[in-house]
Amino acid sequence: MTDQMLIVFGILAGAVGLFAWGRPRVDIVAILVVLALMLSRVLTPQESLAGFGDPVVILIAAIFIVGEALVNTGVAHRLGEAVLKAGAGNETRLIVLIMVLAAGIGAFMSSSAIVAMFIPVVLTIANRTGLNRKRMLMPLSVATLISGMMTLIASSPNMIIESALRASGIPPLGFFSWTPFGLAVLAASIAFMLWGRRLLSKQLTAKDAEIRSPSAFDLIGSYGLADRWHRLLVSAGSPLIEVRTFSVGGQVRVHTPRRPGGRWLGRRPR
Repeated sequence: MTDQMLIVFGILAGAVGLFAWGRPRVDIVAILVVLALMLSRVLTPQESLAGFGDPVVILIAAIFIVGEALVNTGVAHRLGEAVLKAGAGNETRLIVLIMVLAAGIGAFMSSSAIVAMFIPVVLTIANRTGLNRKRMLMPLSVATLISGMMTLIASSPNMIIESALRASGIPPLGFFSWTPFGLAVLAASIAFMLWGRRLLSKQLTAKDAEIRSPSAFDLIGSYGLADRWHRLLVSAGSPLIEVRTFSVGGQVRVHTPRRPGGRWLGRRPR
């Protein structure tokens, strides 16, 4: 074993340790690995920086942007409402819908973004239906992993393999070359999860029932905002119903169809 191989294994072991520790962030660790390989002369500066111009890296970055756009535009919230309505409280139907939806969307974006997008949706469904959240989150995790088998851009290994084939002069794989295998594995996984859910309790245990997302009142108490919290009760016949408000110059302006010009209700703290 050469000295350079020992250096590479040492840097890899250090990176794994930092990944497990969680400090610093994973992207910083990746940059430190490249920097260590360059300073140890295992890679030249040109080789170290070549990856930043690779089409695969740019494509992966673009997929993360698309995933963030789907979350910020409210698509995740709408999908959750659609799943909850279509599932109608039936656990079997909900599991199938969640797995199909997660695998379908995960075929075109990062699996990490899918998990981040669907965890609040699944937890909301579990809270509204009273089902055990463990029996809902595990199918989500399995379907997200399987989504990497769906299309060319579903996971970074797929794109790396396609890039290697293209660089070697071998006909590259098509965009949907993985799809038949992914669909077969997804169908088998849905069947297994429907059968294997019996290993987990259907109802929430006492310990699970105590674990819940913090409410607005919990957050107010935790951050000491009780003296800054105000509630407004709008009666049934109030003219403020369906009123749209907006701020101009530190003041609140109320606009309703019956008052096209609007009227000033006073000043609020800026």
